[in-house]
Amino acid sequence: MVDIIVGLLLVAGLYMGYKRGLIVQLFYLGTIVIGYIVSMFFSPRLAFLFTDLIPIPTDVTQGLEGVYKGLNIPSAYYRIVSFIVIFILIKIIIQILASILGVIRKLPLIKTTDRLLGAILGFLEIYLVVFLILYLVTVLPTPEWKTAIFTNSTLPEYILENTPILSKSLISLFFNK
Repeated sequence: MVDIIVGLLLVAGLYMGYKRGLIVQLFYLGTIVIGYIVSMFFSPRLAFLFTDLIPIPTDVTQGLEGVYKGLNIPSAYYRIVSFIVIFILIKIIIQILASILGVIRKLPLIKTTDRLLGAILGFLEIYLVVFLILYLVTVLPTPEWKTAIFTNSTLPEYILENTPILSKSLISLFFNK
């Protein structure tokens, strides 16, 4: 079931990218990249803001195994929350700006190429979002979610295992220091 949902999301990314076109899709993909970079930079520095707002669950280490076992989970928990909040805010701000630039893509000579290249970038955008969601689900203290998502599903595991650069950078960001 999760494979179907992930597959549909990726196909939806292709379609949205096709409809948006290259120029607008570059901005949407840019929101992911810029949001990721800004969130990586500021989430460790702003994590303390969430310690009073969001209490850490008592069973936060339950269900953690493999590379996550023995790591500083409480600190990582607030860094993850901070990362998510910053990422969403940056994405919203930049997407508002991108929607304003949609006029350029309507020029007749670049419309088809714009749409095809936009489809590819739309797929990449959704892939990155799905990767981040799957990664955060594996780290957060909700074993029932992990079981529901990864049992009898091949796409989520494939996405996490075949995106090693992002996986390593997120482990370094959340669990080191």
